[in-house]
Amino acid sequence: MERFTGVLLKNKKLILTIVAVLLLLAVAATVFLLVDHRMNSDMLVYIGEEFPTTQGLNFLKENFNINGDAMMVVEGDADDPELYEIIRSFEDFEGMTQLVWYGALDEFKTLVDLLEAIGFPTDQIIDLEGLTSFLRRPIPGTDRYHYVIVAMIEYSPASQEAHDMLNEMERRLAPRTLHAAGMSAMGRRVLNETMGELPVYLGIGLAVVVILLLLLSDNLVDPFIVLITVGVALLLNMGSNLLLPSVSIVSFAAGAILQLAVTTDYALYYCYEYRRRRTFGMAPVDSATGASRIAGVILRGALITAGGFCALYAMRFTIGADIANVVIKGIVLSVLSVWIVTPCLLTLTDKMAERTTKQRRKHKKLSLPFRLAQKKHVGKTVAAVSVLLLTAGILLTSQATFSYFNVFVKGDNVPPEAQLAEVLDNQFIVAVPVMPKDGKTHTEFIAEAEKLERVDRALGAFSALKLPAKTIVLLLDNTKLITGNPTISGYFAKVDTENGAEWFTLYNIVIKGSAEDQKGEETYHALNALLEEYFDSNYQFGMMVGVNDMRVGTPRDFAIVSGILAAISVILCVLLLASLRKGIAVALLSMLALFVNLAISTLLGENINFIIYLLIGAVQLGYSVDSALFVLYAPRRNREGEEGMLARLVAEEEERSRRWKPIVTSLCVLLAVTLSVYFVSANLVVQDMAMLMARGGVIACFVQLFFLPALAGSTTRSRFWRKQKLS
Repeated sequence: MERFTGVLLKNKKLILTIVAVLLLLAVAATVFLLVDHRMNSDMLVYIGEEFPTTQGLNFLKENFNINGDAMMVVEGDADDPELYEIIRSFEDFEGMTQLVWYGALDEFKTLVDLLEAIGFPTDQIIDLEGLTSFLRRPIPGTDRYHYVIVAMIEYSPASQEAHDMLNEMERRLAPRTLHAAGMSAMGRRVLNETMGELPVYLGIGLAVVVILLLLLSDNLVDPFIVLITVGVALLLNMGSNLLLPSVSIVSFAAGAILQLAVTTDYALYYCYEYRRRRTFGMAPVDSATGASRIAGVILRGALITAGGFCALYAMRFTIGADIANVVIKGIVLSVLSVWIVTPCLLTLTDKMAERTTKQRRKHKKLSLPFRLAQKKHVGKTVAAVSVLLLTAGILLTSQATFSYFNVFVKGDNVPPEAQLAEVLDNQFIVAVPVMPKDGKTHTEFIAEAEKLERVDRALGAFSALKLPAKTIVLLLDNTKLITGNPTISGYFAKVDTENGAEWFTLYNIVIKGSAEDQKGEETYHALNALLEEYFDSNYQFGMMVGVNDMRVGTPRDFAIVSGILAAISVILCVLLLASLRKGIAVALLSMLALFVNLAISTLLGENINFIIYLLIGAVQLGYSVDSALFVLYAPRRNREGEEGMLARLVAEEEERSRRWKPIVTSLCVLLAVTLSVYFVSANLVVQDMAMLMARGGVIACFVQLFFLPALAGSTTRSRFWRKQKLS
């Protein structure tokens, strides 16, 4: 590594020029990534093929041409021809599969006229009272109404086409009071607000980091070197996301925050080692090449961190693989940025750093942990305490409760149209056979479903049509009375099944309240029991279905990812530290810091997003291992006799006892970044991640500074240390 750094420094201006060109390309690639709409804000697409959500979505796409929704609540008069014309114009949108609204009920009335003409009694054909009361709702205290528009579309909720359709609907309805709802509206909001916040909290975080480093650094140059190194790694990672087919908005935002914290650590440790060597009077180039020895520590930390993220590939929810792709790539670019950019900048600005160096402060030694490590039985005591805390942490974490789609904080003063729209967010979309089981009817199914406390409406063709299912099948097979009617025909599709061609119909079951609480879970299971009672098969999709799939899959994913994470951390720590005792000590303390952090969430009753629970393990493992490796780093490796060994141990203890400063500085930077994100972002997922990272950083810093010396100190060398009776 020293030879590589030496060659690098001889061509540092050329290297920095190449880096500048790559940065320009990365910025252009990032802009294109945003313009080309490669960001995916729909979490449902990451659910595995074995879950009802994906099976239901595939069925709806193939047979009903439905891939998402675009719903709205708009205010209007009781008789509002202008509004009716605007909404009717939505039927002509490309990608519009089905449009259900108050005016569309006229098509049901047209069907009645046709059926009456061939002899069907009127009272047995149709009942529009239920649909009317849902699609046009009076506003209390006024003579105006809220009109509900339910649009089924062929576009994914995260696609730009869906967002453009929603935007055009809003544009045509403006300036009327309105509120968008459903999966497309949520996908658009997540994308727009997260991307809008990202530059803000990254900018604030970087500004706070610079201020903090200026206060803690011995000179005025190193903070900007760290900032440039971080900026290079961030921009290169963002731009290189263009090489991936698509990127989750969670991966893009989380990757930026995680990379900022990781790269700052690496750059700080490199700068610390460089300045330490300069204080010994070494020349700038010699200091930089000598400091490159710490590159091994950085590489080992990066390998363990990347290894931790590899555990996410074992998740059944493919969001894990998406996050791992972005973050592992970011870790590689962070290491390269520190290896290449930092030494070039350090030597290039060395004179400026010397001129701006403050009066050197004598930093106090934090020698207590290292002195305790020399005492007999301390290591065993710390090991026992660590195992007990880890066990308690694992048990408490196993009782954690998760959130899944709670992305934004709901305000206190929510307007009426927004309250109504929130009900539409929790749709339960299901396709069932037109022919129910023997002795069952659709009318009874709708009545039973709407008896459930959380069900607002069960919307479908049979909400209006009172004809028997057999009659509907005859009409579908032998006439165009239904298939020739655009609004009604959207509720039906002929499907090739194992038993031959069969007609299916669609229901939109609108759920009140949260889909994620206990009542929501009970409602989901009650609906499934009804579906099994009334129909031979069903295909489900929607927010409530996705929540249940994640609720079922998360414990398994969490257990597997945690197990793989623990195995990877132990194996890599042992191999990379070339010491069984030290490797196990570092891995044990890293897992201890993680599970204590998660256990605190359980004790506080926090509902953390399930993705963050899975993500924070790899994040905190990386941060904790980085600190541990820096604590254990010993640059002197020559062999000596007893006298030489004694002198080396004294020197190492003196050096390590002062390493608290860059470690604590790194912690302060982590806190500055994460708390900036926490207070700026309105996204609950981002907030959860920021808070867990901040708290986990404090815990990891404490255990690595105070527990690690005791656990790693029970070695032959420490017995030699005690034998010499050093004071």
